[in-house]
Order: sequence, then C-alpha cells, then structure tokens
Amino acid sequence: VAAVKELERENVAAAAEKLSTKLVKAEERRLQTTPSERAAQRTRQVATALNTMALKTEEKRRALDLVQNRATEKRNELVASVTSRASSSNERVSFVAEKIKMGRFDEVCT
Repeated sequence: VAAVKELERENVAAAAEKLSTKLVKAEERRLQTTPSERAAQRTRQVATALNTMALKTEEKRRALDLVQNRATEKRNELVASVTSRASSSNERVSFVAEKIKMGRFDEVCT
C-alpha cells in the first residue's frame, strides 16, 4: 500500500514538473513575441473565424433557398393538378346540365 502511494506521489510530481516546464516555455515564447505581433496574429485568427462563419451562413442560406424553391414548385404543380381536375369536372357538370335542360336524358348517361 505504501509503495503504491509512493508511486502515485512520484507520478503526480512528474506531471507537475512536466506542466511547469510547459508553462515556462509558453511564457518564454510569449515574451519573445512583441505585443503587436500577438495582436496581428489574433486579428488574423478572428478574421479567419468570422470568414468561416460567414461561409457557413451563406451555405445554409443557399440550401434554404433551394428547399424553398422546390417546395414552391411542388405546391404550384399540386395547385395546377387540382385546377385541371376541377376544370374537367366543371366541364362535365356543365355538359350534363345543358343536356338536362334540353331534355336529352339518354345522352347524359353515356
């Protein structure tokens, strides 16, 4: 049990040392670069991120436009179909009504 705890302490100490080394190296890199370089780099990063977001937004807008256009076309086709069937039905009703007015019942049933 004591050996396991000692091993865990050594592992924690090694991880802490590794993290400390990383932090020191990062601080050295930060100190080596001038604030204007960091600002320019951050500006580029922000511009890239904004551009990426704008591209994704435009792609979504185009996809939405396509879906809306397809839906409009489908709806127009459906309306045209219903209109055509209604027109045919109305023509048949008009024909039957005219024949009934004329008293030609035998022509109505055919």
